[in-house]
Amino acid sequence: QSNPAMPYAMAGVWIYCVGLAELFRQLAKGMAATGHGRWVLIFGIAAMVYSALTVTPMHDLMVTISLGFFLAVDIVLLHWLWRQRQLSQWIAGMANLTLLLTTAVVYYREVMMVALPTLQKLTFLSSAAWVLWLHKRSTMALASSTPA
Repeated sequence: QSNPAMPYAMAGVWIYCVGLAELFRQLAKGMAATGHGRWVLIFGIAAMVYSALTVTPMHDLMVTISLGFFLAVDIVLLHWLWRQRQLSQWIAGMANLTLLLTTAVVYYREVMMVALPTLQKLTFLSSAAWVLWLHKRSTMALASSTPA
C-alpha cells in the first residue's frame, strides 16, 4: 500500500539526523580537551547514520543498531556532565535516557503499542532538545574562555 506522505517523512528523518549529527560533531569539538569528545563524535554520528537508515526496508535492524549507538553517546555525555558537575543537564539527560529506554521497551516487547508513535515523537524531541542545550552550554563556555 503506497503512502503519499512517505517521501516527506523520509526527508524529515534525514534532516533530523543530519542536524543532530552536526550538533554531535560540534559538541565533540568543544569537548576535545576532556577526552569524551572522540567518543561523542563516533557514537553520535554513528547513531544518526543508522537512524537515517531506519526508513529503509531494514528498519528493525537499523533501529537496533542506532539504539545501541545512541545509548553509548548518552552514557558518554552523562559521564561528562557528571564530571563537569552540571547537575541540571545531567538530570535532563537521565530523563531523556529513561524516555529512550521506555520507548525501546514498548517497541521490542510490543506492549502498549498504541503509545509507541507518541513515545517516539517525544523521544526525538527530548533528545534533540537535550543535545541542543548541551551544545549551547559548550559554545557559551568556549566563548567565555576565549580572550577578547
